[in-house]
Amino acid sequence: MKKIALVKYAKRKENIYKVLDLISKDIQLYNKETILIKVALPGFKEIYSNTNVEAVEILISYLKRFPSIKNIIIAEGSQGFYYNKPTSEIFKRFKYNQLERFNVSLLDLDELEHNESVPVSLIDGTTDTIKIVRPKYDYMISLVPPKTHDFLILSLGMLNMIGFVHPKDKIKLFGVRYEDGSKRSLYSMPRFLHAIRVAHKNLVELVTRIHPDLSLIDGLYGMEGRGPLKGSPVFHGFAIASTDFVKTDALCSYVMGFKPDDIGYIHYSKKKKLGSTDFRAVIGERLDYVKFPYRAHPNFENQKKWREHNHGY
Repeated sequence: MKKIALVKYAKRKENIYKVLDLISKDIQLYNKETILIKVALPGFKEIYSNTNVEAVEILISYLKRFPSIKNIIIAEGSQGFYYNKPTSEIFKRFKYNQLERFNVSLLDLDELEHNESVPVSLIDGTTDTIKIVRPKYDYMISLVPPKTHDFLILSLGMLNMIGFVHPKDKIKLFGVRYEDGSKRSLYSMPRFLHAIRVAHKNLVELVTRIHPDLSLIDGLYGMEGRGPLKGSPVFHGFAIASTDFVKTDALCSYVMGFKPDDIGYIHYSKKKKLGSTDFRAVIGERLDYVKFPYRAHPNFENQKKWREHNHGY
């Protein structure tokens, strides 16, 4: 069984180094040359919605321990596309360009050819496909902050994989085509209820095909309320890491005060045996010491209705 670690310190470097050291035997990096760090940069102005650049710098310094690693790539395909803000501009705004002094490269996934198809369901009852990109790497690490979400309840490591989706196809994960309307158009009922019923399953279809080898949650700060962009920051001071990306999200949801089985994509990932949701053997800190209830999104009661009329898996 893959280990999962949980730590709680007041400083980001202590959190990241300690949580990775606790599962070091599971992190097989000694024969890896190219490491891809998948960050989340959905906001152009919202500091706490994004992977903190300091966390990336700390992770880079940790990876420098391994002599086999020759290339480190920081990758993202930001949702800034919908606001006419390319990922390259968001990299610069949040000082990611300064990371290049560590001999790493920044990769805008939106600029690559997306030539792999993933099936998705739409709210009109039809099916379609999304195009994803699969850059060359030997090992992928997902690094994100914990946040609430306006559709999927929580935004954690699995949702970070949306960056590999073609910019115009990201909206399809929520059940509509790019030309048929924006994500905002789904807020009205009953379109919202249709959207959440397909979105959780669509995300699982995505992570079935592309997912991290190591999932790392930097919970020094989280976001509650109107996440994933407009929520309020929470100083939480924790970190979680595991080579089981499902277990990472399950434990993170728990320490945020949610039931893992109430999160549709965690529930379906477990059903498909993509990972475990059993974190009782967590190493590091006590769960009751770290657990802190986040305010859910104001639409939480409707968000939980993803279970209604859902079949399959």
